Amino acid sequence: MAKPNLIQLKEAVSRIKQACERSSPDQQSPFFFMVGAGISYPSVPLARDIVESCKEKARGYDRTEEPKEKNSIGVYSHWFQTAYAEPDQRQEYLRGIIEGKPITHANFRLAHLLLNNTISNLVMTTNFDDFLSRALTLFGKSHVVCDHPQTVGRINHAKPMVQIVHLHGSYSFYDCCNLRGELKTRADHAEDTTSTMASLLDLILWNRSPLVLGYSGWDGDVFMQALKRRLARPLGTNIYWFCHRRSVVESLPEQVRYHANVWFVVPSKEHTAPPDPARGTDIAESLLPSERSAENLSVKKDDESVLTAQAVLDKLILDFKVESPELTLDPLGFFARSLLDALPQSESTDAGPDIYTLKNTIERVTRAKQKEDQERTETRIKPATSKLERVRDALRRADYREAVKQATQIETAGLSTKDMEELVDAMWSSANGLGDGSHEELAAYDLIVLVGTKLSSLTSDNFVMSQKVAQAFNNKAFRLDALKQGDEAVALYNEVIDRYGESSNALLQEQVARALYNQAIIFATNNQHETAIARYRQVVERYREIAEPSLRAQVAMALVNLGFTLRGIDRDEEALAIFDDVILSYGDATDTALRLQVAKALLNKGLVFRKTNRNEDALEAYSEVDRLFRDVQDLSLQVQVGRALVIKGVVLAGLGRPEEAVEVNSEIVRRYGEASQLSFKEYVAMALVNKGVALETLNSEEEAIAAYTQVVQRYHQASEPTLQRQVGNAYNGLGFVSILLAKKYRLEGNETSAARELELANKSITAALKIDPAEPLRLGNQGYIAFLSGQKDEALKLLTQAIQLGGEKVREGELKDADRNRLPEDDEFCELVKSIKRQA
Repeated sequence: MAKPNLIQLKEAVSRIKQACERSSPDQQSPFFFMVGAGISYPSVPLARDIVESCKEKARGYDRTEEPKEKNSIGVYSHWFQTAYAEPDQRQEYLRGIIEGKPITHANFRLAHLLLNNTISNLVMTTNFDDFLSRALTLFGKSHVVCDHPQTVGRINHAKPMVQIVHLHGSYSFYDCCNLRGELKTRADHAEDTTSTMASLLDLILWNRSPLVLGYSGWDGDVFMQALKRRLARPLGTNIYWFCHRRSVVESLPEQVRYHANVWFVVPSKEHTAPPDPARGTDIAESLLPSERSAENLSVKKDDESVLTAQAVLDKLILDFKVESPELTLDPLGFFARSLLDALPQSESTDAGPDIYTLKNTIERVTRAKQKEDQERTETRIKPATSKLERVRDALRRADYREAVKQATQIETAGLSTKDMEELVDAMWSSANGLGDGSHEELAAYDLIVLVGTKLSSLTSDNFVMSQKVAQAFNNKAFRLDALKQGDEAVALYNEVIDRYGESSNALLQEQVARALYNQAIIFATNNQHETAIARYRQVVERYREIAEPSLRAQVAMALVNLGFTLRGIDRDEEALAIFDDVILSYGDATDTALRLQVAKALLNKGLVFRKTNRNEDALEAYSEVDRLFRDVQDLSLQVQVGRALVIKGVVLAGLGRPEEAVEVNSEIVRRYGEASQLSFKEYVAMALVNKGVALETLNSEEEAIAAYTQVVQRYHQASEPTLQRQVGNAYNGLGFVSILLAKKYRLEGNETSAARELELANKSITAALKIDPAEPLRLGNQGYIAFLSGQKDEALKLLTQAIQLGGEKVREGELKDADRNRLPEDDEFCELVKSIKRQA
């Protein structure tokens, strides 16, 4: 089975560095950067946020028709055009979300890498913003920009000058491409000219390979089309595709995903985004297991590993030992030289006019520079300040460990208030840049607490600095808990509660709420349920009446987890009352964080109802999730809707309503069948398996086979264990249908067809067992096949193994299966099954 090439960041950067070793400085780089929206977020919203904004705008004009295409580009194109039908309107919308926004850290880091052509001089981008160009200008680096097919003649990638190509255009003009048709046009070659983005990409891809960053790959856009053309032939240098999440890999076309020269750099626990101290409500998301249908919805961690664009660029800067930009090393000297270079030579002397008095400006900057140099010479710059400069330099070079090391050597008594504030900010940057739970990250938090506490004591209203201290405590506690040091984490959370628990400042109240909440999670995880319940109640009692959005969300999260904890110790009615409280209090909220908690409360209500055999009430709860949130574009809410529909299908099947189960599962496939996110792929796979099971009970064998076959066709090459599990379930379903058909043919006296079906059944079950060799239901089916094939000793061996692994449920299932299309020999089979003794 083909698998994508996966690699970690450290190894990828090492390979890239080796590939960039050139025999001469003039030799062309083997790489170019291909960057997408990920390097411009959060200054510019992502596609999903734009969709939600456009959807809201369209509804204001009563334009509510849903898109016919459910894939990402189809949904995006539909809602953008529905909200802004005119090209000028679309340009103004883009201008509004881009113009004047701050340059992101990732764009600054990329500009830093481009200054000396360290890795490449060329950037291709699907972004409309000018952040990279602005960053290069600030660093004093001249560059060429191409943002339209008619300007491709500006690009000569063999020349060392920095060059930026906006593949879809820029926001300044409405020749930018957003809609599906526009993207297709930009991707096409033209018969009457070679001045097309497609032709330019074909030329560059022939000799260079992309380093893909912040881009998820919209199939059909100009880059993906050109890349697929290029991958038809072998590459001289590998492509390295940096994935924000592991699921990006599975969303790409097979031609890209399985190519030998494409390597996907995926997140690891060592390179994750900085943790949010409020750890989501994953504790309240587990679900009751099902027997034969596929409802194994794994707990979703809100702190799932990600690989940020800045983390990638930081690693490249660090390993390539890129020097700090001149602007940051000697700002006054840099500006003086820049002004001097910009002044016409005839005006740089006394002869000739100086209409902007630039000579005077240069002299003033020069005098300031001379004064700074004199202060250094006279040692008026204190040693502590000198060490702070080493921290600054390490930060510029993305050497966060060195920054922390240098910071720990600073005597804070030698720092001014301003310098101490800078040190705190530097340690935040270092901790966020590390994000790995290392000794250095924890040391950075300690410094924030030490220096921040001192600064807080200097003024009575320094709530911002106190908030940073509280958050440092929370972040360190979060990391310690992840390192299985729960007692130390609880102690740090207590420090936040003790210091700031009586504060009326919203910034500090949020940190106290997070400390209480995260403490509760630790206690609940360690089965200290009563203590956990008390902590959740404290969050609710302290902050319920406060209107601050972040605190409202924290209270709602605490309530949901409180209900879940109560359910876990069989206080079901209390749990239902809590979930109803959430729904009543926040059911009309428009804030996504609150709506998410309403969805989770409804799902957990369904869980309690199922536990207490109130299945009709459970169905109503799951239907309510769908009713409230089916049209909401937000990914986190759609995940809850999909989850509700999957469980609804399971409940319907369990109630003996297979027709309705088939309908619900078909709806899941219709809605999410083209989605690229792993959660939705899991839902689709489970829905198809469950649909097959329901169709079996309706004696619709051919339709059941079609459903199971879809799972195998869609996901047989998937590497995720959750999808492979469903492929195994589908193979098992195919095998079971073949068993039923074999028995049917045997009853009719058609032994040839029966033998054929038993052979097919054996192949399917064997394929299922390759995925999970110890799965008891599959072993039981293989045992039944052996029995029907006359291999009774082998049948006994397999059935014994299945019952030992799966217990009485497997025995009961085998006896029940024997009743389907019952044969005379099934009496002997049932006696064999009953005779098997379970080992103690």
